[in-house]
Amino acid sequence: MDTRVGSGMNRAAGRARVISLELRGGVLEGPPAGAIGGWVLDISALVAFVEGNEYAASVRAMAERTGRTLLVPLPALAAAAQRRPELDPAERLAGLLAEPMVVAVEGGAAGGPLFERLVSRASGDRLAAMVVLLATERGWPVLTDRGESLARLRPDLLVIPS
Repeated sequence: MDTRVGSGMNRAAGRARVISLELRGGVLEGPPAGAIGGWVLDISALVAFVEGNEYAASVRAMAERTGRTLLVPLPALAAAAQRRPELDPAERLAGLLAEPMVVAVEGGAAGGPLFERLVSRASGDRLAAMVVLLATERGWPVLTDRGESLARLRPDLLVIPS
């Protein structure tokens, strides 16, 4: 899959808070008490932002109002841009990345034995494995339209249909 994103999104990703995923010991533990809450956005949730629909607007508004974080895996961002190229997604996705409650996560940093097991269980779908890993690591729900397939990777995964 081509994961290049438009130049507008590249600039926004450069300004966004970007974190790298690192696994220590291959074991994910629950988030610490008092951890900040939020949602992991999968491809379909990001496509909703591209389409400018009411669902996306309500997710954004709720995150802002409640102090929640929207965690955006950059590979999902690239995939969302490719799903609806006729809508010129770069500007809308760049706007999303510029929001103060949005944190972008680089895809290249995911690795380790736990991640590779998830990739294997996901039939090679590295993005699905990354989304499940991010959600598990934080104890956050995933906004997605592929909840059943992600839940097969982690049965106790919290899923919010998008």
